[in-house]
Amino acid sequence: EDHSVYLDQRDPDTNFVTFTGILTVSETSENARIVIHFDLDGWSPDSISQAKLYLYHYRGGNYTGSRTINAYPLTSVFDESTATWNSPWSTPGGDYDNSIYASAGVPEAWENWVNWDVTGIVKNRWNNATNYGFLLKDPQEDAPSPGPYIRFHSHRKDSLPYLEVTTVEQEAPVFTKWGLVALLLLIAFSAFILLRKRRV
Repeated sequence: EDHSVYLDQRDPDTNFVTFTGILTVSETSENARIVIHFDLDGWSPDSISQAKLYLYHYRGGNYTGSRTINAYPLTSVFDESTATWNSPWSTPGGDYDNSIYASAGVPEAWENWVNWDVTGIVKNRWNNATNYGFLLKDPQEDAPSPGPYIRFHSHRKDSLPYLEVTTVEQEAPVFTKWGLVALLLLIAFSAFILLRKRRV
């Protein structure tokens, strides 16, 4: 099951699952982050050639041009109906691996899709660890007030988030020159035996 919710440092013990929007905020002691999970049961990291995370950006402000948002792999499980800034994490704001991440620029203009190439996270991180989902945050948090904020649609809204996965196509066998010769000889020999049987 796919799910998402945002974590608000300003209200660290409040859960926002009833909100149809999820947001990132960079503001001193009032940062906000997004946690989002997609069910990848049955997928093998080796079978994936590319993975892109898409979120629909419908509102934002207090920045010009574009604002970079990073996606990191979560390192612990969460429940969207109970997750807050403080819970269930060992570190307030969410447990995540900051050694690997994907970046995307979110334009100042509203009403557009933003995507993160999370192939490296899916293949490298989750190849040896459980898929707990993603944490999205502004890499430059604690900006002076009023800080930049960006709102996306959640799974409870139209234009819901999705993960686009491209799988590795099975490659046709490749023969060397001598391998091809051996294959042709095997076919010719099989045809010869078949003809002899028919004559007997």
